[in-house]
Amino acid sequence: MKTTTQFIGLTLVTILLISMFSCSSSQNTPSKNKSATLTNETSSSSSQKKVNVTVETDLKTTAKSIGEASTKIAKSFKLSFEDQEVTQMVLSVKNESSSKHDEDAKWIEGELYYAFEQNIPDIQILVLSEAIAGIPSSAANINVTYKIEAQEMILSAQAIGDKMSGGILALVETRFELPKSHRRTLVAVLNITSDDLKPQQSKAYSDLFRSEINSYKAFDLVSNTKIATADLSSIQQTTGCKGEQCLSIIGEKLEVDRIITTTYSKVDENVFFITANLINLQNGSLLISQTEEHDGQSTTFKKLL
Repeated sequence: MKTTTQFIGLTLVTILLISMFSCSSSQNTPSKNKSATLTNETSSSSSQKKVNVTVETDLKTTAKSIGEASTKIAKSFKLSFEDQEVTQMVLSVKNESSSKHDEDAKWIEGELYYAFEQNIPDIQILVLSEAIAGIPSSAANINVTYKIEAQEMILSAQAIGDKMSGGILALVETRFELPKSHRRTLVAVLNITSDDLKPQQSKAYSDLFRSEINSYKAFDLVSNTKIATADLSSIQQTTGCKGEQCLSIIGEKLEVDRIITTTYSKVDENVFFITANLINLQNGSLLISQTEEHDGQSTTFKKLL
């Protein structure tokens, strides 16, 4: 009996100890999980900090000069870099249409380099065209493209994070009026006028003529879309203008100083003459005039050009 009582007592003590141990374990486990959760949150937060980006998509400004435009870009990037760990950046400038690092790109590159150096002195600046030793993987990339519209140059710049994050840190677009030394002649090639061509033929010939002229890269041409807004017949009907007066109105509308007019006339069976005139609208002078004979066949029109 005594032995049985002792055994029961020992059993109760064992159950009590197991129960106490279980409570203790259950209280400690959540603490460990909480600690692990905090660690994960901290790790996640740290990871997110490396890839978070600041994008200035609505920053479009105007400037009076290339220097002022470069300064605006540099100051905008400086604000975007405040929450980023940027220590180096690589500058690259290209012509938007040709993707080449041409003379204008080099001019822009020099101005931007100076602006970044003055406004963000704590960040080392490298120039892609001169980076013989290669590009550091930790460097942010400053990619700039330019294009010319009429007498203005438009710069589009974006800052991209290092190879690990790869996110866009900032986007900026600014435009400024080109100095005379960098301006090219903007020419409007008007649609061919002819009583002997159907409207569709006239448009097709006109587009082909513009394309052929553009291939020589002698001028900057007004786009076909913009030319369509300055139809000679419509302007004559609307304003009642005649001759050179109409051309001056078109020149003002298209913001150009030079216009090429072209006529296509039938003189005999299968004999046509096409005449193109390059006119200086500033003084009304005829700069170039050229006449060629054509057989009236669409298949031979391109050879004529």
